[in-house]
Amino acid sequence: MSAHPTRCQGGVGDGCGRIFINKTVSGLCSKCSLLASLGDDSMEFKNARKYGQCKGCGGAWRYFLGGFCDDCEPENQAPTPSSIPPPPQAPAAIHSLSQQAVEKARIERANAVAGRMRKQTNPLHTTSGLNAARSNLASQTPSDKIWIQIEARVNDGSKRKGASTDPMFGRSGRAWGREEFLSAKYLLQQQSLLSVSEVLADSLRTINIVWEKHHSISLTIVSEEVELRFSGNKVFHHGTQHGTVGDTFDLYMTGDMAHLYKTTSSGKSAATSIPQMHMEVIVDKVSFDKRARALQGTDDESKVISSIQTTRTRTRKRRHRSPSS
Repeated sequence: MSAHPTRCQGGVGDGCGRIFINKTVSGLCSKCSLLASLGDDSMEFKNARKYGQCKGCGGAWRYFLGGFCDDCEPENQAPTPSSIPPPPQAPAAIHSLSQQAVEKARIERANAVAGRMRKQTNPLHTTSGLNAARSNLASQTPSDKIWIQIEARVNDGSKRKGASTDPMFGRSGRAWGREEFLSAKYLLQQQSLLSVSEVLADSLRTINIVWEKHHSISLTIVSEEVELRFSGNKVFHHGTQHGTVGDTFDLYMTGDMAHLYKTTSSGKSAATSIPQMHMEVIVDKVSFDKRARALQGTDDESKVISSIQTTRTRTRKRRHRSPSS
């Protein structure tokens, strides 16, 4: 004998065994269908067990508080014979019509519930619904990595130059652990800089590959010629610029702060499937030029700069020298 559609049961021992009076499909209820597709020891399984479940149709939703859903709420259902008894000594014909009306209402009610379940974008008893539920549950678990994309913005004192990022430096990016630091200033005070690979120093090494080709000497963090900001030249709030990657993401990419700091492409990267932030390294070229002029009077770097410039001049002359000379 086939199982009654109102009872939640599948194979041997599967299901919760509860009866849902408005359940119209044989097999497991919506919640048990989801749980059966997840590993018993997974975080998704533990989260799904907390879903609220309707006592009428067996539907399950993450934020449902329990009891009956709106469709199954007793006060919204058609009256039953027990709740509205026939009038005393009512003719048999009237009594029969009353029963037929109640039965018709019950059938229409069941059809309405079934239709609503079919119209759901991702019902839990379908493959697409289960996949969507798994993805939704997985998104609740914080990632231990955050993707940071870096561009460079050069400020030479003119509004036009600093109005946008410099395409000469291109873009770079990589995944960072939530416990790694954005900047080394806080770590320098604790004398533990060598134990941490921080975002600004790593980004500066990439930018200096291009910078040194045009300026001979490198940009440095110590001379405060560079700083880290968010995409669109958005600055940090005071006291937060030297925090960890995870704390910075939680503060600026979620909640109220995200309205300003989260760009259209920040948040979740389709390519990496991990949270991401878009940031910029701001280059203060005015400060760099001052240091470069001061170095020309020293014995060390001035000789290096002069040697590089002389080598470049000789190279250009050899390139333009005619074969007959």
